Amino acid sequence: MSLSRVSFVLAAALLPASAGLEAQELVRNCGSGPRYEQLAAGAAFREQMASIAFEARRQYALVQGPRAKAPGLVTIPVVVHVLYNVDDKNAPTESNISDDQVRSQIDALNHDYDPPAADARDTAKVPLRFANLFGISRLRFALADKDQEGGKTTGIERTATKTLKFVSTEDTAKDPARGGVAPWPADRYLNLWIVPDLVNDKGSALFGYSSWPSEPASKDGVVIWYRAFGTKGAVAPRYDLGRTATHEIGHWLGLHHLWGDHEPNEDCLDDGVDDTPKQSGPHYKCPTDKPVTCKNGPDGAMFMNYMDYPPDACLSMFTVGQVARMRATLANVRKTFAPAAP
Repeated sequence: MSLSRVSFVLAAALLPASAGLEAQELVRNCGSGPRYEQLAAGAAFREQMASIAFEARRQYALVQGPRAKAPGLVTIPVVVHVLYNVDDKNAPTESNISDDQVRSQIDALNHDYDPPAADARDTAKVPLRFANLFGISRLRFALADKDQEGGKTTGIERTATKTLKFVSTEDTAKDPARGGVAPWPADRYLNLWIVPDLVNDKGSALFGYSSWPSEPASKDGVVIWYRAFGTKGAVAPRYDLGRTATHEIGHWLGLHHLWGDHEPNEDCLDDGVDDTPKQSGPHYKCPTDKPVTCKNGPDGAMFMNYMDYPPDACLSMFTVGQVARMRATLANVRKTFAPAAP
């Protein structure tokens, strides 16, 4: 366990039960890995993910060699469910984030998933040693303009809740009986739930978590702590560039953490993507050198990849192989969003 993680755990242990993420030393933590390991106990789920991996290899072949084919643009409608608390005077707390904060997150997603090609040549963002692996997914995200019944909507739904902490392992954000809100149809919308506070079953604080492809529609979508969502408003320092949503939507599209879903990753298992170097676990800070784990060679770990954990300013890329896997998920499990995807 890294020193940053140790300090986070110790800080959490010393806090009163009512204290939330705001009072803790902030390091990124994601609940998607343990969720995957639990789901992978089922044969049907493993078969579905194997099908995505097979399609990913086909997608990867399309972007290699002299006949390389760039993926077509796909736009994914998004509905943002803002779950917020009220104070003792029944006034909304800052967890009722502004429309501007929501829109800033959509802008950040569109940059990260459809970046300008020049980003690959910006060595301040992407180290030269990884520039040839820089992937452009050609995915765009847009707040929904039609609701489930076809009426007009802003794509932002607000619900006051008495629930102070939402529990990832119980999917309480998606359960109206426990202070949450049911998702809109998962074959038509990417559902995002923004919550006042988020923990796992052990009470450890999380920034977010995602469902995985092929989960039931009632579970489908991404849950994020309100202070790690967007680039303005109530966002927390160091996690204010929208990269938590970028990371979690990566899971929604079938990507794993670079170290797989095992912490600690003593056996150097990987994410199933050929062009991401293996690494033994997450980075909680921005390395100033080339951290080498799992004998990943002279280039070191790809800590600037969106599927690692450093603060937002350190994160800058998906790889070509990761793009192939995301596009494979769209061509497979999530084909209603991209029926014409290659």
